[in-house]
This record gives sequence, C-alpha cells and structure tokens, in this order.
Amino acid sequence: MRRTPALTLAAALLWVLCGGDAAAYEQYSVNKDSTNCRACHGDFRASPYTSKSDGGSWVNGLHDTHKDIMLAGDCDTCHSQGSRFPVILGSSKGGAGLDAIACSGCHGRAEDGTGNGSEGYGAGLRQHHWIEGIQTCGTCHTDSNPGSFTPVDEDVPPPYYAFDAPDPDHELIPEDPCNVADDGYTEDYASSTLGLDNDGDGLYDEADLIACPEPAGTLLLQAGLGLLFLLDRRRRS
Repeated sequence: MRRTPALTLAAALLWVLCGGDAAAYEQYSVNKDSTNCRACHGDFRASPYTSKSDGGSWVNGLHDTHKDIMLAGDCDTCHSQGSRFPVILGSSKGGAGLDAIACSGCHGRAEDGTGNGSEGYGAGLRQHHWIEGIQTCGTCHTDSNPGSFTPVDEDVPPPYYAFDAPDPDHELIPEDPCNVADDGYTEDYASSTLGLDNDGDGLYDEADLIACPEPAGTLLLQAGLGLLFLLDRRRRS
C-alpha cells in the first residue's frame, strides 16, 4: 500500500466541480475545450494563469507549477498510462510513493471517502462551491450540500500531503493543510497565502476556526524537550 496520508491554492479548481464518481466530471475538460471544470476555471496549461480564487497570477501556470515545483517532475502522479490526455481527476498511474488518485490526492481527503476508490474525497471543495452559489455538483453528489454531509475539519491533511515527515521524492509537496504563517506559508507557490478551503465552510487554511495542530514530528520534539527539562530540574533539586 502506498502512502496515503500525508497541492494548494492552485487547483482548488481541479477537484471541486469535478469530484469523485463516474456520474460527474471525470476529467478537467472533454476535448481540451471550455467544458467541465475548464468552463469556469480556464485552461489548466495557460501561462500565465489567473486564479479564479483571488485573481492572482500564476506566472508559470497551474500545470508547470504543479509538475515542476510541487511534484518535482513526477508526471505519473496525475497522468494515467499512455496518452497524457485526458487527466482523470480521481485516478492516475501513481507517482513515487503516492497512491494512484491524481487530483484528489491534494484536493480531497480520504476521511470523506465512501470506500469506493477516491469517490467522495472532494466533498469539502464541492461544498465550498455550493456556498458560493455554484451548485452544479449537487446534481450527482449529495455531499455537495452542507446540510447533507459534514466533511472532516480543515486540519485533516489530503492524502498526498507530507504532514508528518518530509517526502524525499517531492521535496516541495505541501505539508500543512492549515498553511500557517509561522512556517512561512509553505503552500505559497504563486505569491498568494490564501490556500484552500478543504472543509468547504468558506474559511481558508489557518483562517478557519478549527485549531490546526502541529505535525506529529514537531509534537514529539516538543515532548522530548519537555521531558529533558523535567529530568534536568530533578537532577538539580
């Protein structure tokens, strides 16, 4: 089994209108045209790309920022075997150490899934669209309506996030689902600190009301230092 718990502002676009089961959008566009997700979010390969979330410019575009920076050139993370088109949003060949779930690996959470592949992973981002008045997903996905389903909280990391330990194959892959200022906004890939609204309540990353915990490695370090401090105090007393 490949790693499953562990990209940002970026394609809040991808997984949202497009979600998990076959009844909805399986791919970003039908024929590299203005259909499916691309009808609203534009050309994923456009360079520069203007973000629909905050109007910011992605100088290197969405595609190359994801491929070259976040994924260190690991194309199999998002692409399937054979032709590079289409990109199936919930399945792929699978990158190094990453499950074969494509866009849902960074734009969904396994804890929201139904147990059928990556179906359900994108519930939070679908709900983000719902409260923005874009309720297309609800035609197929009942979890799009906040009144029908409650996603896990903002602090739960998407499957590809290297939350507890570095990812040697993708050194700049996102790490913290809360994208906090204290660590320099590690999800800032395009001069924006907005990030994602993973749980669909309209609040992005650390602006969410849910308290964001430190990664497990940090907690262990803090606990170790605390223990050493106590032992030193006892030795001195």
